[in-house]
Amino acid sequence: MKRNFLGALGIAGLLLLCAGAPAGCAGDGPGAGGGDDDGLIDAGGGGGDAGTLLTITSPTPGQIFTRDKAVTAGFAAPIQFTASASAGVASVEWVAEDVFSLGVAEAPDFALMADFKGDGDRFVVAHALAADGRDLGTARIDFVVKAMPGQTGTCHEMLNALGVSYVLGPNNKGVADPVTVNTPINGIAYYAYGAATPQSKMFMDCKLALALQKLGDVLRPRGVTAIEHIGIYNYRCIGGGDPDSGTCTPSQHAYAKGIDLHEFRVGATTYNTQTDFVIDPDTMPTCTATTSNDKDKWLHEVACLMHTQKVFNIILTPNFNADHRNHYHVDLTAGSDYINAIDPGAIGVDPPHGSHAH
Repeated sequence: MKRNFLGALGIAGLLLLCAGAPAGCAGDGPGAGGGDDDGLIDAGGGGGDAGTLLTITSPTPGQIFTRDKAVTAGFAAPIQFTASASAGVASVEWVAEDVFSLGVAEAPDFALMADFKGDGDRFVVAHALAADGRDLGTARIDFVVKAMPGQTGTCHEMLNALGVSYVLGPNNKGVADPVTVNTPINGIAYYAYGAATPQSKMFMDCKLALALQKLGDVLRPRGVTAIEHIGIYNYRCIGGGDPDSGTCTPSQHAYAKGIDLHEFRVGATTYNTQTDFVIDPDTMPTCTATTSNDKDKWLHEVACLMHTQKVFNIILTPNFNADHRNHYHVDLTAGSDYINAIDPGAIGVDPPHGSHAH
């Protein structure tokens, strides 16, 4: 088995790939790893080229990493992976627990940075790839991730670690963990709908503050500097009504865990959900639909990026219904993750058109 083979070498990150050799050279993979990305793997290097040498140079076997980096979903351990390889290896794909791809890195050092949140014994498998994409074989590195002493991961602790400026309260009805956040948030200025100047502070639940911090991470690489929004807190039910009546479903706005995004600004260029987003046919999922122009394409990409990057649990675009024609409604509904039901294989963001869920 490969685990025994690596153990015999005494270097967990070194693997001599020998195509056509006995099963002991590229047999069954090791067992499950711990943490967020648990999974069984088969680290076999089938199809490898004889004499290919792949060495994981960083991290070192058994190295311990502390989750000391604040990210919006908790604290993470930043880890750099590097490797050296013989001629013929053009790139390396790094795969956590041989299940979740961290990305592909090029020669000469095949370097890649990744954040790990799950505590315990972890491992990553490096797949050596030829220039034509052939998998020449694999190598594995084991390491340990642990929390910092006294780390609790509370929402306030996360905001503090991320450097978000805020004060507690006020204690408005329906809001479990109220905070008032000073803007900009992670480099993004926020304008109330129709306002000529940006807001200096915004009231919301602490969890939404973390989500907006992450939204900045997602949007700033696309050049976004400002967002115009239609509102956050509104103590009401979906479609109207009093949450205290017991006869309707409270909106996430009632909990200050939702925000309606109307326009994105990249310098002097605006991307407006009402004027630039082109409604897709009902047969086309949002993230695979053919777009009409550059601004329409950009808005579709941003909506889908917010979904794939798990910034929010629900994203309703103008495709959803007439009530959403001028904004993206995004919120943190617990347990939700809307994928378009029309094409289950596509990465979409809307439930079936015509429903109302905000």
